[in-house]
Amino acid sequence: LAQRQRTVDDALSLEETINAMRRAAKQGDDSKIPMIAAVLQSSENSSGDAEIELRIAAVQALRALVPAFPAAWPGWQAVRGLLQSVSLEDTEEELRLAAIQALKEVSRRDARDEALFVARSILEDRNGSRELRLAAGALLQAIAGPSDFEVARVALLALDERYSCSLRTHAAHALRSCAGPRGAAPWLVLEVARIAARSEWPEARCEAVNLVGQIEDFGGEGMIALAAALEDKHDEVSQAAVHAIASLWPPEPGQASCQALQALLLVLGQPERAELRCEVLLVLPRLVGRGISEAAAAVGVALADSDVSVSNAAAQALRKMSLRGDRALQDILLQHISRPDPELCKVCVELLGLIFERGSDGERALIALRDGPDEDLASVANSALRRL
Repeated sequence: LAQRQRTVDDALSLEETINAMRRAAKQGDDSKIPMIAAVLQSSENSSGDAEIELRIAAVQALRALVPAFPAAWPGWQAVRGLLQSVSLEDTEEELRLAAIQALKEVSRRDARDEALFVARSILEDRNGSRELRLAAGALLQAIAGPSDFEVARVALLALDERYSCSLRTHAAHALRSCAGPRGAAPWLVLEVARIAARSEWPEARCEAVNLVGQIEDFGGEGMIALAAALEDKHDEVSQAAVHAIASLWPPEPGQASCQALQALLLVLGQPERAELRCEVLLVLPRLVGRGISEAAAAVGVALADSDVSVSNAAAQALRKMSLRGDRALQDILLQHISRPDPELCKVCVELLGLIFERGSDGERALIALRDGPDEDLASVANSALRRL
């Protein structure tokens, strides 16, 4: 120092200190961790751009060095506590974000409790900045594990979020990790279902509905909650419920799946929700297959819908669902054939060819149309008769 004509107090400038910390991080010099932590702690709540840059450099150096530091080091707990303190108490948001990111990186080294405390504190403050809440969500996702009840509780707070899609995504990832295999966490399915039913934000309800479809067991009680979500006034929620029900459909029908099927069929009778009915008609053949007369009859009624997209979807569904000898569907198709709509008549005649039996009213109607004056309809009826 004497040779450089400098005193102890000004031995290192802020720029030199920052460069020294960055050099230590780059070289992996973990012997500098105690000194870097001391710099961060001694500069708490200092102001000025240079001081903030110094503290950010200290946090970033700790983030790089601590994962490689010996686990038995006595100062490890102090470093975790220091990162927690900066994450929550510093006045500079940029520094808080850097500390949260560092805590996320080192959380794999037995810093789960500190990370959870930080995430909970930030997410419980609904007035916190969007960036801090998003960082807290990423922190939760990093520490989530199977059957972690505490993390799941905090993630539920983040799931019931209106404005940040990314935060809801982090929460959903964390909750999936906490849930474990399908059906392993019925308590969590119940909590998520509550958000799907009661949240005031449609975005949160939609995310919750999707999540129930991912963590509930096939044919589980969560299907009843999804059936109720079909009545949600927001289309994105009700349409998500349709696909979530389809994802949970069991190989063999049960009480929950039967209730869900009834709810899906009720949707087909709601004329004001064309897009939702199309979604139901899209999944129904995959769920019920052939031979469920009640479902086929409900779809048959939709053939005459005033919305072309719905009637076309109904026709496509019936081609996959109809079963020969289905008298209930046959009666509905015969009613449609009598309507003054040539395109509807052709579709119904084609479908009638899939289900009529010898000597039935359907066969007699097809014979009459084949021998009738309408050449186009006669051709379709002739093709339908040949299907038997």
